[in-house]
Amino acid sequence: MSLLPDDASFEELVQECFLAHRGQGLMLSALDAQLLSEWAREAVPFEVVARGIRRAAERLHYDAAEGERGPRTLRACKRDVTAELTRFRARAAGRGVKPVAKAGLAAVAEARPELAEAAARAQRHVGLDRADRIVAELLRALPFAERLAILRGAREALPEAPLSWRAKRLTLRFQRSLGLSEALQVRGIW
Repeated sequence: MSLLPDDASFEELVQECFLAHRGQGLMLSALDAQLLSEWAREAVPFEVVARGIRRAAERLHYDAAEGERGPRTLRACKRDVTAELTRFRARAAGRGVKPVAKAGLAAVAEARPELAEAAARAQRHVGLDRADRIVAELLRALPFAERLAILRGAREALPEAPLSWRAKRLTLRFQRSLGLSEALQVRGIW
C-alpha cells in the first residue's frame, strides 16, 4: 500500500480506507474499481463511504469464521455504503434519522452500571457522526486493565504490511471499536 499525499484523490482515499479495514491486500479488483468510479461520478462524500465501509467491516467481523478478516471486496460494502448515503441525504434534506445508538448506549448503561455516566456523556455525540468520541468516552470509563487489553488488542491486529498514517489511524480506530463492542457485548452502537 502506498503512502498517500494529503491531496490524494477520492478513489485513492476510498481504496486506502477499504484496505485498512480489510487488513490485507494491495489493490482493488476491476469490479471494485468500477463501483468506486460510480461513487466518484455520483459525488458521494468520502466520509459517507468510509462510514459505510466501517459498518460493513463491523457487520462482517461478527459473521466471519475464525481467522477471517474484514470484507473481501468493496462490493461487499455496497449495501452499507448505500444505507449511509441514504442517511446522509436525509440529514442534508433536513429530515433527521433515528439513531440506534441511543438504545445501544442505554443497554451498555444497564448491563454495566459503572459505565452509566460515560454512556450518558457519549449520548451527546449520537447522531453527529462522532463514533470515535463515543468509543473514547466508553473506553475512558473502563477499568485500566480492561482498557489496556482492548488497546493492546487493537495494536496487535494491525496488519504486517506498511500502512500510511491515515490507514494506520483508521485501522486502529476500527480495531478499538471492535474490541470495545466485544468487551461490552454490544453490537454496532456507533
